Amino acid sequence: MLVHPVIAESCATALECPSAADSPDTDLPLSALRDADLLQRFARVSDGRNGQGRDHPVAVVLVLCAAAVLGGMRSFTAIAGWVADVPVALLDTLYRRGAGDRQIGPFPSKTTLWRVLTGADPGAVNAAIGAWLLAQAAQAARTTPAATEHPTAEGTSEGAAEGGG
Repeated sequence: MLVHPVIAESCATALECPSAADSPDTDLPLSALRDADLLQRFARVSDGRNGQGRDHPVAVVLVLCAAAVLGGMRSFTAIAGWVADVPVALLDTLYRRGAGDRQIGPFPSKTTLWRVLTGADPGAVNAAIGAWLLAQAAQAARTTPAATEHPTAEGTSEGAAEGGG
């Protein structure tokens, strides 16, 4: 069983760019878990589950799922395994941001992940992920120094070598 198409499509776009494994400067899965902005964006997504038995806030579950997909997970089983490996301290921080003083219980089950992902509004999920990924790309562009000159093996810049100087 695959991940909800909206999350898969939105996150696949991010994964087509250099992934966390390709670039030590960037770790999108960890950024997704630590960044309160993504949690706030997902807080606007309606919860499609029935009103009874909601132990895990929809925004928290969506952040966990998005981070897992950014980490390369492609099935509910893989996502559930990834979520179970999230450090408790990080999970506690995420739940406190998303649910106030609520004590965290067990990790969301594979069934809970499935119910949240299939019950969430695909357009709202796509908008939240898209806006967050755009903000991540803009931040990365601001922090990446623009290289105007590239040193050559002889220690001169390419610009100087081409200009004869």
